[in-house]
Amino acid sequence: MPRALTAAVLGLVLWLGLSLTWARHAGPAEAKLGDWAVSAAVLAVVVSVVRAHAHVRVVVRAFIAGAVVSVVFGLGVAALAPGSALAQRAWFEGRLQGASGDPNFLAAGLVAAIALAVGALAASPRRSLDRRCLLAAIVVLVAGLGATQSRGGILAAAATAALAVALGHGRHRALGLGAVAGLLVAALALSPGGLARIATPDVEGNGRADLWRVAGRMVGRHPYVGVGLANFPVRSADLALDPGRLTFAELIAERPLDAHNTYLQLLAEAGPLGLIAYVTVVGLALGCAWRARRRLTALGERELASAAQSVFLAAIGMLVALMFLTDGDDMRLWILLGLGPALLAMAGRPTERATGPVTGRPAP
Repeated sequence: MPRALTAAVLGLVLWLGLSLTWARHAGPAEAKLGDWAVSAAVLAVVVSVVRAHAHVRVVVRAFIAGAVVSVVFGLGVAALAPGSALAQRAWFEGRLQGASGDPNFLAAGLVAAIALAVGALAASPRRSLDRRCLLAAIVVLVAGLGATQSRGGILAAAATAALAVALGHGRHRALGLGAVAGLLVAALALSPGGLARIATPDVEGNGRADLWRVAGRMVGRHPYVGVGLANFPVRSADLALDPGRLTFAELIAERPLDAHNTYLQLLAEAGPLGLIAYVTVVGLALGCAWRARRRLTALGERELASAAQSVFLAAIGMLVALMFLTDGDDMRLWILLGLGPALLAMAGRPTERATGPVTGRPAP
């Protein structure tokens, strides 16, 4: 793993761990620190293990397959066992959430999976079984994204598509994105209230605006080091009575929630240093994916270059979605971040792009 990225990851985890010393409630902070440490370890494992073309293909296909299974599970139980306990777990107020427990969390992963599937499709041989499977996966994933009715997910998908158009070339890519957009609109139209929910301005909101307002107050009171990891929910009630109207005060005082914005919550809990450390990790990993794309393109490695670009786009999609979620330690995102440095290292090892890293024999 690049030294700068290693230092940034260690710095982030250490700083979050240090925040336990000033956190009022250490229990939630200790549990959350474990989640961040696991995500950092996942990144390190991906960078260390993914060393050949076949490894990239397995990780990407597994990411896509996991998202497809989650959508199929939700749609399947709704069709075969409506009203059952499984259906209630997979759906929330008519919105698909799969096994993630939240429609917005599922939507963030679906946006990333769609980006990976479109990138893999662009490099797959025509009329191959792999191509047909990817086409089917894209249809399922887009249908699932529409069924989540997630505004944040739709915004992330739009941002990812716009960036893909900016990076791509040729009318085929534009036509492909147009087809995906058409499928998404159709999925929203088939979802009860889907188009209406997405199209209707969220004036009062569902409490997110109040949570952001309280997070701003928390940053104002603790501008240097924050209130400690995972302490936003338990400290937000202290600020509920501050001057200013709160429409959903019960979400702060009675049923405290996260800030529903990864960056704002990091700033409130870990201060500017915590947010800077996180942005540095993300920026370095994305920079690796971008450089890998350029190098692999120059080397004529079409499939790996496409994979690097799709990893870059998938990570961007999830990062946009995190503006509406508190999920910075999401392992799906950290897998994508780990693929960037792994692909960059492969771009400098021509033998390992086609062969296994240990035996040197041609990869199967």
